[in-house]
Amino acid sequence: MILKLGNSEALADAKEVESRDTTLEALEEHKVMKRLVKELDKNQKGTEEWAAKLKVLQENTEHHVEEAETELFPECKKFISTEESEEIALEIEKFKKEQLSTKK
Repeated sequence: MILKLGNSEALADAKEVESRDTTLEALEEHKVMKRLVKELDKNQKGTEEWAAKLKVLQENTEHHVEEAETELFPECKKFISTEESEEIALEIEKFKKEQLSTKK
């Protein structure tokens, strides 16, 4: 019984570290993507350098979304209610609409 409890605690500790690492990695990915977007806005469109940065941004974004959907979001579901999840989704949609309207 003690061994079982010890393994459960070790597993819980490992899971907490993994979740924290995943969250920190996601935040760093956001910083990189924001920096790339700023650089794309500054650079002349259509150049080889611009196309390369765009490709890197695309790859980083696809990786980030995949990781968020398979690792981060399932973990978050354990800690937030359906109502909170729906509120967050509405906030994200509102933010996206605001961002798109300022780009026009």
